[in-house]
Amino acid sequence: MKGDGFDVKVKKGQAVKAGSALVAFDRDKVAKAGYDDTVIMAVSNSGDLEEQGCRVKVAEAENVEVSDTLITVAR
Repeated sequence: MKGDGFDVKVKKGQAVKAGSALVAFDRDKVAKAGYDDTVIMAVSNSGDLEEQGCRVKVAEAENVEVSDTLITVAR
């Protein structure tokens, strides 16, 4: 889709807070293009966080709603 239907709200390296919108997408455009609209979230630095003494807890949920907590990082 080459970005069509997607609106990225943050820049690489930008700090974000709980509730910050990261990206928005048009589910209808995704479906019409023949793609699944399942969203996968990956945390690539959880090991670094744990090495810094942080506890990382990831929610176990198949379906989430806006404002659901998916990951918690605490010292």
